[in-house]
Amino acid sequence: MSSRIHNGVSSEFLEQLKVLRRGTPNNNDIFQFIRDYYPDRTEEQIREIFQIQIGRSYSGPIPNVTNQELEEVGTMTTRTTPETFVTEPYQANIHPVTSEGAKLFLKATQELSDDKKLEIKQEKSQIFIDQVTTDAQNFGWGGLVYGVPYAINNNGSEVKGNLLELYSQMDLDVILKQAYKTWGNSQADLSTALPATHSVEVLRTGDQDLTVANAAKANFYRRVKSRMIAKRVKGYLSLSDWNTLKNRSPQFTWQSDDGDEWDGPTMLWILLNVINPEIKVSVNDLKEQIESARSNKFNHDVKKMTDFMSTKLREIKEKGGTHDDFLLHLYRALESVPNPDFKLEIKRSRREWEKGVTQNPDNVIFDAIRMYNNMKGEKGGWKTNDPKDAKIVALTTRLDNMTKILEAAFEGGKSSVFATSGGGGNKNSQDSTKIDIEDWRKKKGKDSVERDGKTWYWCPHHKFPGQFDGLYVTHPPDKHDEWKQKKAEYRKSRGKKDKDNSNGDKKKLTLNGSLKAALTSCTNISGEAAKNLIREYKDSQGQDFQ
Repeated sequence: MSSRIHNGVSSEFLEQLKVLRRGTPNNNDIFQFIRDYYPDRTEEQIREIFQIQIGRSYSGPIPNVTNQELEEVGTMTTRTTPETFVTEPYQANIHPVTSEGAKLFLKATQELSDDKKLEIKQEKSQIFIDQVTTDAQNFGWGGLVYGVPYAINNNGSEVKGNLLELYSQMDLDVILKQAYKTWGNSQADLSTALPATHSVEVLRTGDQDLTVANAAKANFYRRVKSRMIAKRVKGYLSLSDWNTLKNRSPQFTWQSDDGDEWDGPTMLWILLNVINPEIKVSVNDLKEQIESARSNKFNHDVKKMTDFMSTKLREIKEKGGTHDDFLLHLYRALESVPNPDFKLEIKRSRREWEKGVTQNPDNVIFDAIRMYNNMKGEKGGWKTNDPKDAKIVALTTRLDNMTKILEAAFEGGKSSVFATSGGGGNKNSQDSTKIDIEDWRKKKGKDSVERDGKTWYWCPHHKFPGQFDGLYVTHPPDKHDEWKQKKAEYRKSRGKKDKDNSNGDKKKLTLNGSLKAALTSCTNISGEAAKNLIREYKDSQGQDFQ
């Protein structure tokens, strides 16, 4: 594998040297690393590399130590460290500065080719989980993945679980405490409070106290595994998915004087929760609750409404999600408050935001609640009665009543058409609910007649008190029950189709438009207007149910 050269050394060399220096190595460690990596370099060249990369000169003799001697006197192992026996190299401690450790590290962190990049999508979740599971087994991710503490027993012991299986039960706080133990405080556990900042602890691998030194070395290898996971996970992702993950970088980044460190398990946990179907559905539901928040649902109490929205946003974040449109939905909710002065201020704030002025949701909420409280404290300052509301309610009521009347006219046992007598708004008009049906249909003659190209049957089941007792219709009297059932079934199926059928919607809109026109222009609907409405209704039904 080729790599760029920087001042006579490769980028891979610089990367591994950076890892080594985080373990506070002594001069022997560094010189042995340079010697192992560049065995063909002269002592003068090795001394030059040391000076350039370490930033200090070294005038003494260059230690000439073997790998065995390094193991005995170096910073990573001591004679008191027990020998480890494993069947797979990745199950052992990996030291990236040794030639063998470097090979293992590079293989375990190799980036996937572009055609094999993983898509961070719910529908591709199983592919991602399969890849992660395979890598965890092949590259010995060990306790950082298979033994994550996530609860405390009654006896004070920690309950550990497999991150790949229990990620949805492990909250962010649990994952961050594991990262804190890796990078910030090697003595931390679940009961340890998280710090305000993510600072990397300096490991005392060279401490004279062997207990301290060995504990530090153990944590060093833990960091190596975490970093292996981080680099491998990054190698899964396309540029766009990586940029998305970087939005959460404050959660998985730890700072040191030598640069930032990424905690691999935290990155893995974030991605697993992003593609988790259960979490995704839950997050989407919370987003919908925020988006649909409106003033009337909270009796126009601005504080209750904004508290509700803030709570849902916090729940989204606790599930590992984000809501980029929260500020937009917050403005829409606040603009639904029917107080003209309040709404004016909210609109002014939104216009500033739309022009590019940075607006913090917390500040918008604070200002809105303050304005709400101030207006409530003023006499007559908080009014939420929109003058349009009364008109809308009245029109809606009249529209509903007219619709019910119209539908009732088509029910079995009643006429298929109706009309009111003329007279506009004359409350004393007589016969104002007269059924407008041709007289010949109301008077019984023969059992059946031919008229207008149809066969009409006398059906005694159609009755309307004071208007008719029986009626000529297009179904035989012995088929009345069948006709009634057929009409009910058709009405039911038609209602279902109209929900998904744009043509049905258009016809409904036409009818509603006519009803509204009638309601707003007439005190009592005229006979001619009723006929027109009925004609529209019958046309929209598409069948003759006389």
